[in-house]
Amino acid sequence: MAAENNDIIGQLTQDIFKDNDRLRHLLETIVQLAMHEEVSNHIKADKYERSKDRRGRRNGYKPRSLSCRVGKLNFHIPQTRDCPPYQPTMFNRWQRSERALLITCAEMYFQGVQWQRCRVHFKRELLKKVPWKQSRELMEDIASVFEPEHRNECMLRGMVMADKWRQRYPTVSKMLEDGLEDCLSVCSFDEDIRKKMNSTNMLENIMRRLKARTRVVCIFPNRQSCDRLIGALLMEIHEDWQADKRPYLRILE
Repeated sequence: MAAENNDIIGQLTQDIFKDNDRLRHLLETIVQLAMHEEVSNHIKADKYERSKDRRGRRNGYKPRSLSCRVGKLNFHIPQTRDCPPYQPTMFNRWQRSERALLITCAEMYFQGVQWQRCRVHFKRELLKKVPWKQSRELMEDIASVFEPEHRNECMLRGMVMADKWRQRYPTVSKMLEDGLEDCLSVCSFDEDIRKKMNSTNMLENIMRRLKARTRVVCIFPNRQSCDRLIGALLMEIHEDWQADKRPYLRILE
């Protein structure tokens, strides 16, 4: 179910690059899917599922709305019976803030998203585990592991490499077995995107730009003012990417 929900959200996220007005629909969909997962956990059973652990039943929906900078968001809050009332984590009885909603959306979505580990940092960590005389051989081996386009082939080569180095440097083998898969999330993208997202260079560049601007201000009167400045800078970066004829990263042609 989580994988299916992420496919839906992923498609909506790509649609935003075509039509910015879909952001409101994206937020509504994320929250609605998150509530579906939550209420299933609350009553210990999915929709229409027969389960001996079930402790309640669904009982329709209750409309709820929230106004934020992207417009009015409309939700359908699941109701339950024969168990304690279901309370969505993003809505509580005392606080409905835009910031809390967006943070909750991000947390719920990224729980099911694979993390891409920076391959450059991974290689550096590997180098620390061998003497410098073996560094060239190690880097040649790990380059061969990352060469294939398909994730399964990379994993297969990685396990072969782990077996090769196990007797001489077991820490190298352990790091490959424990961390290699985290470096392969980009294998699901096209070649051009894989090359630019297999390291954190792009993210580090954005963070440097944000730090350079926030250091000029030095002291913010409150957290909201800092949020507004960073949000404006990110929007500026986003608009630069949209206007650039040859952007560093283009997800959709």
